[in-house]
Amino acid sequence: MAARTCPKCQTVIPPSEIVAHTNDLVCPGCGEHLEASGFSRNLAAFGGLAVGALIWKFSSAYFSSSASALGWVLPIVFGYLALSISSPIFLILLGDLQLKPYQEAPVPHEVLAPHSTH
Repeated sequence: MAARTCPKCQTVIPPSEIVAHTNDLVCPGCGEHLEASGFSRNLAAFGGLAVGALIWKFSSAYFSSSASALGWVLPIVFGYLALSISSPIFLILLGDLQLKPYQEAPVPHEVLAPHSTH
C-alpha cells in the first residue's frame, strides 16, 4: 500500500493534511477517521532526532572556539530547529495511514444521593 492513501477507499490524502491533522484526519473520499500509524510516527521522530543530533554536532564544532555564551546556546537552538523541521518532513514522506479505532461512548451514571445518617 502506498503512503498517504486511505486503507479503505485508496484515496490519496494531501501531505499537508497529514501533518496538520495527524490525530483527527478524515478521508475526503469515504469519510472514515484516519491517523498516522505508530511506526510512521516513531520513524519520523527518530529521523528528526538524528538530523537534530547531526546539526548539533556540526554547529558545536563550528562554535567551539567562541568564548561567549552563544558558543553553547546556538548549537542547541540549531539542533532543536532542525528536529522541528525535519520530523514533519519525514512524516510527509513516510506517513502511512490507518483507520482510527472507534472510541466507546461513555456510559452516563446517575448520581446517587447520600445516605441519611439517622
